[in-house]
Amino acid sequence: GSQGSGKLQFKSPRQVYYHSPNNTLYVADCDNKRVQCIQMNDNGEVEMVSDLSAREKAIATYNFTKSVWAVSIITVGTEEFVLVCLYGSVQCLRWNSANHSLSVASTLSFSSESNVCWNARYNVIYITQYDGALKIYELSNDGLLTELASFESNLCCSGLAYDNDRQVLILSDKLNHVLRLYEVVDKTTLREMGVFGSEGSGPGQFYSPYGVVIDELRNLVFVTDVNNNRVQILRW
Repeated sequence: GSQGSGKLQFKSPRQVYYHSPNNTLYVADCDNKRVQCIQMNDNGEVEMVSDLSAREKAIATYNFTKSVWAVSIITVGTEEFVLVCLYGSVQCLRWNSANHSLSVASTLSFSSESNVCWNARYNVIYITQYDGALKIYELSNDGLLTELASFESNLCCSGLAYDNDRQVLILSDKLNHVLRLYEVVDKTTLREMGVFGSEGSGPGQFYSPYGVVIDELRNLVFVTDVNNNRVQILRW
């Protein structure tokens, strides 16, 4: 990729999301106000950009009016939703497979940028905010988000990812330059397990960690290390 607004070009890309059922990488292309959908092959290489499914075409061409910070695909029963974090809000878009369209099911307003990930085991959604809040929501079949719990802290949570096998939530703490690990006990209970990393530029050190992605198949964690201008790959 390169800087720009064409295919496989980006302006300040933020969080990425990998959807294994259809081998698609979703990139929150922040300043282009869009989500780019990139088809991958089994070797992790770009396979196609233009020949997307109907849903991915709808996501890639959706008219977002604000900067896009994160995206996640969520299934509740037979319904499919696309959660998109915009500046100051989170939109829940419902996918209509009959007419190949997306529509807004619900919207949450926040005071800062946010990030999102889904816990399929308990069907809850974790949303972090830069002001330190971590909120847990339940998503209904009609796309409504109900808050179940809220945790306030002095952290600067910029990214998060959930490991379904280990039942562990990882938060990137941009202010303190570490990753924070939490055991997911149940729907609304998190138990702190510890931190990983420290401030610096060496292996396992960070300077403003941002996005976090877990590859459960290969037991790897990818972290965008913003001010070190790199992506770190950690053995999980």
